[in-house]
Amino acid sequence: MTATLASGQTATPSTVDPNWSYGYTTATTGDTATASASQDVFVTDGKTKVQLTVGQTATVGGKCFVGSSTPGTLVTGTPDAPIELTLADGTTHIVNDGSSYRVGTDTYTYIDPVTSVSHTSNVIDAKREITITAIDVLQKGGGNGTEVKVGGIASHVTTTSGYTATPTPNNKVNLEFADGSGVELTSGGPYAVGGRYETEKEVAAGTISEAATAANGVKLYLSDGSTVEDTTTGLHYKVGDNYTLIKNGVPTVVQIQGFSYVKRIDKITETSTITSFSNTKTENVTVKAVKTHESTEASAANPVTLKLSDGGTVTQTSGRYEKGHSLPLVTTLTIYDSLGAKHDVAVYFTKTGVTKDALGNTISTWAVSLDTSHSVAGHESTQTITGKDGKVTTVTMPVATVTFDVNGKYSTGSSLPTLTMTNGSGSPQTVSLDYSALTQYAGSNTIAGKADGNASGTLSSVSIDKTGTITGTYTNGMRKTEAQVALQRFTNPGGLNKIGNSLYEDSNNAGRSGAPNTATNIGATITPSALEMSNVDVANEFTDMIITQRGFQANSKTITVSDEMLETLIQMKR
Repeated sequence: MTATLASGQTATPSTVDPNWSYGYTTATTGDTATASASQDVFVTDGKTKVQLTVGQTATVGGKCFVGSSTPGTLVTGTPDAPIELTLADGTTHIVNDGSSYRVGTDTYTYIDPVTSVSHTSNVIDAKREITITAIDVLQKGGGNGTEVKVGGIASHVTTTSGYTATPTPNNKVNLEFADGSGVELTSGGPYAVGGRYETEKEVAAGTISEAATAANGVKLYLSDGSTVEDTTTGLHYKVGDNYTLIKNGVPTVVQIQGFSYVKRIDKITETSTITSFSNTKTENVTVKAVKTHESTEASAANPVTLKLSDGGTVTQTSGRYEKGHSLPLVTTLTIYDSLGAKHDVAVYFTKTGVTKDALGNTISTWAVSLDTSHSVAGHESTQTITGKDGKVTTVTMPVATVTFDVNGKYSTGSSLPTLTMTNGSGSPQTVSLDYSALTQYAGSNTIAGKADGNASGTLSSVSIDKTGTITGTYTNGMRKTEAQVALQRFTNPGGLNKIGNSLYEDSNNAGRSGAPNTATNIGATITPSALEMSNVDVANEFTDMIITQRGFQANSKTITVSDEMLETLIQMKR
């Protein structure tokens, strides 16, 4: 297998060559590395980078004691920042009670846990505790078991005269000089073994140079604008002193205005990023071409083509992607602030792997974040939303981990996005995300988020259903039950109390039948949104009306005859 480097060189990791080393960087929580004679391990807390001693193990997200204190340094161990003291008797002790010790001067007293005997010894070193955010691993010599990945590094050391290297950010060049000093460069050059390297110029008045040698000369900057490199062994030069310069055979006294060192390059160490691998198969060697947690960042200027487990490929122009992870699924949540303004927040779900629990059951793990660049639990993901009014809302959330059991049922996971708003509403605002309704399926996955908040609204319409329920519809789309028309059946309507205006009220004599609007209270229904028409047989009613009219006419004749008889009787008397 051949690796292509950012420098344009190629390297064969299978070759056991002490001049080659291979390495990688990991920031994945839980990843570990142990320093050994064949493997250098460097840890960092984001501020300082320290090399571990042989046999020391580090874990990303864990803690360890690193560094060294020079004699005279005063160190203090607290619960938040413990220190590890190394004593002259070879023992080490953790201090976190607020005590202070001066390295090389003070003593530390401890009780031997086996013999219960008190011992006092000088403090010769002190290390501080850091939380590890990343680990750099450098494996020396290649060969079987070497872990090499795209995005990792290959480091090459050479003392071959004439070998040339050009430093870049992806191809760091370390120059080692004849006096044992060195410098790491990411720009400039090219530089060659056997060539010369000029250091920065010293110009402070009174500064004295180191002694010049044939291999490491001193370059003088003179007051007449000229320069001269002097390699006269053992001489020192001082800024501000006079210097005799020979011009055209005539001695001329000028002043030294500055100097630099011109050092001979004896060794070049080139550390270059691995950009790709060939398909050449190498026998009898185990080389990991890609680390499990290898990640890559996509952009419009640097699109990334991803190969999926189903054999398909997809090209992305944004986001960070890791081998073994799924493509992110996205859902949009609608969140309302204290003013009722709506904010649409995109939430990304990325499957990060499958593990086993203590009983051997399969557990699927998903990372939930606000962007596609973060999938490590606890890392801060962010999202910026610009509203229609131009106001900016910043949403932040530590990446959450959601797990599902072997049946696809939700097991654990929750998160609290925080919105920082500039539209005058209450800020910051924290929202709780509940994943308990999610189920993981074997096929395609779809995630639909539902919010329990809503925008402000006013009543826009009212409707009544057949149960008499009055429902109000609001301008924000919400529907709410406002009231209900109650239907009640009375077995003795005559027992109702009259209260005027054709209104009646319930009484003990009315004989109420069941509760209103219940199955035991039947006899009436409501037909909503219907126009009431006549509910009688018009022909029958018309016939009855004629019969009634004829009866009325017959009765009126009786009255007429009676009236005529009375009138005749009165006339007879007269």
